[in-house]
Amino acid sequence: MRTLITLISVFFTSSCWALSCGSPSSSDIISSELNSHIFTATVLSAKIDGDYVVASFHVIETFKGKPEALTSVSTLYNSDGSLGIVVGREYFFIVGNTGLFNRCSGTGLLQWSDYSNLSVQEHFVYVDLYRELAEYYRAYNKQINKD
Repeated sequence: MRTLITLISVFFTSSCWALSCGSPSSSDIISSELNSHIFTATVLSAKIDGDYVVASFHVIETFKGKPEALTSVSTLYNSDGSLGIVVGREYFFIVGNTGLFNRCSGTGLLQWSDYSNLSVQEHFVYVDLYRELAEYYRAYNKQINKD
């Protein structure tokens, strides 16, 4: 009986561990070569395409890369780590060359919403991460443009 309870608890808790990616740190995001494009944008439209939600967007500010080269951004639909897309809202996107993202990459909604899958407290932590990264990239880009 004790073994059965242990197996059941390991099975259920290990699936929870797999879902939790934790909060990415600004240093992890900055150092990751997978983050080809970092930018803020307003989502203009979104549609379900197979297993993905694909969104078109309007770039507000570019921190890294050339997001205007992307035709869209996308996230897995209805899966672990997926992030809901709300048309008309501003997002901080951190994506690779394919435009694929999830909440573990650091992408998130800049205005709190019950669609964001974050508590209000988690949202404040996320906004602090966004501000830290925005300040870093603004200073970095200013220095590059100066040279």
